[in-house]
Amino acid sequence: MERSRILQAVKLLSKHTNLEAAKQVSELSSAGFSTIEAHLLVALVPTAFGWTALEKFGITDFAPSISAPTRAGGRVDIPLKELPLFDEALALAREHCKSGILDHEEYKRITLRSAEVNALTRALNEGADIKGAAIASALVWPCAEDLGYEPRPAESWLKRFFGR
Repeated sequence: MERSRILQAVKLLSKHTNLEAAKQVSELSSAGFSTIEAHLLVALVPTAFGWTALEKFGITDFAPSISAPTRAGGRVDIPLKELPLFDEALALAREHCKSGILDHEEYKRITLRSAEVNALTRALNEGADIKGAAIASALVWPCAEDLGYEPRPAESWLKRFFGR
């Protein structure tokens, strides 16, 4: 997705941070984003922006993939490098942290929607030591199949170990 489209989404998302995710998806869809793009923007932009906040706290161990649900109730790990929207949103957030290219209040409102930032906040409020923390992320929707990923049948650990 082009940066200009992500910037358009950032403006819309920051205006509607008080809405639940489904209503944010609706707002983005009304602005011309496909339903899948809208769901990915609602999930991945706050995650990408949240990573920059976590980096300020010294957290640098981020899982290289995101877990997505399957229609059958399983999960599939999707490499983040295969989701260009995430890379572009992360680059935008990092650029903002260096040079302030975004409206800071917009950046802050979106960052505070991040599940990862919420987890960090809870941990710090409970007095946890976050040194050495590792972060993994998950999607609630869209399903892996909607993103072109097919679930692999589960393989027993014995079969993986012995190769049969």
